Amino acid sequence: MKILHINSYYSNGNFYKNLFDTQVDFGLDIKVYVPVSVRKTMETKKMGFYCETSYAFNELDRLLFFPKQKKILSDIENKLKIETFDVVHAHSLFSNGYVAYQLFKKYNIPYIVAVRNTDVNIFFKKAVHLRRIGEKILQSAERVIFLSDTYRDHVLQKYISDQNRNLIFEKTRIIPNGIDAFWTRNLYSHKEKTNSDRINLLCVATIDANKNQIKLVDACELLIQEGWNIHLSLAGAVLDKDVYDKIICKPFVEYLGVMDKEELIYEYRKNDIFVMPSKTETFGLVYAEALSQGMPIIYTKNQGFDKQFPEGYIGYHVNAECAEDIAVSIKNVRGHYPELTKNCTEAIKKFNWTTIGEAYLELYRTIKENRNK
Repeated sequence: MKILHINSYYSNGNFYKNLFDTQVDFGLDIKVYVPVSVRKTMETKKMGFYCETSYAFNELDRLLFFPKQKKILSDIENKLKIETFDVVHAHSLFSNGYVAYQLFKKYNIPYIVAVRNTDVNIFFKKAVHLRRIGEKILQSAERVIFLSDTYRDHVLQKYISDQNRNLIFEKTRIIPNGIDAFWTRNLYSHKEKTNSDRINLLCVATIDANKNQIKLVDACELLIQEGWNIHLSLAGAVLDKDVYDKIICKPFVEYLGVMDKEELIYEYRKNDIFVMPSKTETFGLVYAEALSQGMPIIYTKNQGFDKQFPEGYIGYHVNAECAEDIAVSIKNVRGHYPELTKNCTEAIKKFNWTTIGEAYLELYRTIKENRNK
């Protein structure tokens, strides 16, 4: 079976390469088309033999959706023999799904499309003039992939017309992102919390307004006022100096800098609770990393990781704008620590790349079989 992946976000994370490598191991014949700006520097040697990186548009084209998409469409048709593929897999709704939709109309090749954070919080939310085309792309797709029930329900209820909602819902599948094999090879299930009143919190994220460290610090101050001994460790690049300056002055905050996974694993094991109350989050692989080390997590309600598991199974969801809610959830984790940490390493099996690869393989096979009937 021959699969064409369209993925303009390939350079943003290793998890795409993990997926593609898994599919190669399964025996799939894949080509990954990566359209980028002529000004973008790519380390193509690390991207896999299956990649076709193409400098398909100019930097200014990014401001004009349809002219940019027209250039990408022309480029992919010039570079690849589209008619030889069985299924097209678009890795975002607008940036990649539009091209898959146009290829479907011209070549009648079925496609699946993933809906990501940028689709929900940028395109659907702010580019009102593109909502109709977004709905058309979903209508014509064979399957629509969401990372969580939360994002699916939000998109269907807020942005899809009543007449198409059930049709698109029937096509949806929930397939989460996978976790790097490093974490599944180094599972840690020996976490224990002492009877001490000290709570060691960890947040691994870029320091910026969206990751919401300011509200997390506010929650810590509430707990300190109640008599709790709180220590908050932060790891990640500083993207917003104003946010950094507001939080680093707190005596209970320690900034660890940017850390690689060999350093992070020590922090996950050393600390008690992982807290990242992002304002928006497609998925948040760091949540899964924390789980692999037996670390209960606190995550944002109605964002990507919410509803991956029943509430209270591996941690608690919170209102990201409410410091009181975050503080209460930290205490709830503290009060149910033994059962939560036990559940964490069991839960991580959901994010194994083999499991995820098998889910996509089954989708492709079903689509091809239906087309051959």
